[in-house]
Amino acid sequence: STRSVLLEYQGRMHPAISEFSRKYLYNNEALRDSSKLNRVWDYREYADRAVWKNVCGKKNCERDNDEEVRVITDEISKFIGYATQNPKKQDAEDNGVWSIAVLTYYKKQEAKLKQAIALMVNNSNRNRSFYELKDKNVQIMIYSVDKFQGKEADVVFLSMVKSGEVGLGFMDSPNRLNVALTRAKFQRVIVGDRDYFLHSKNYLFEELAGEEK
Repeated sequence: STRSVLLEYQGRMHPAISEFSRKYLYNNEALRDSSKLNRVWDYREYADRAVWKNVCGKKNCERDNDEEVRVITDEISKFIGYATQNPKKQDAEDNGVWSIAVLTYYKKQEAKLKQAIALMVNNSNRNRSFYELKDKNVQIMIYSVDKFQGKEADVVFLSMVKSGEVGLGFMDSPNRLNVALTRAKFQRVIVGDRDYFLHSKNYLFEELAGEEK
């Protein structure tokens, strides 16, 4: 297909990030890693470049999840601490600035993430989707997965939201999942209730929740 020709080689993601999509969505026929990739850094917060931070769902979460908002803002503030001391060196056109994207499938969660991040960076406008924190060598983007198609960021946090007895709903789309998983260059952090997705009756989500470190 045209898609697999277009994406036979990928030059965006650290190999650990491209691995899941290559294996489960492209049958190892596309998304091979370019040998020119330079995704070296010394950020030590995560054991792997593609990780799952487990947030145990105590109740039914369908379109928003406060605990995931709290975990993600905490993770971002840790990374900002690193970025402030370590400007980005790899891509000269980035002027030393690391890009962070916070993605979620749901508008309601997107709004909550925007509010929390605005508070974190002391901005009175609680509805912004973009921040440039030049003194900290960071820019932050907050978007829905669908709106972020075709875009990329150095570090991507993906808020999965769902927990409890709710159904997968429109998350049940291989294409949408592929977009969500392939935006990150250096680090992908999935934040979600691992147990929910392990038992979601969706093969891709079950494999993802089982494989991520």
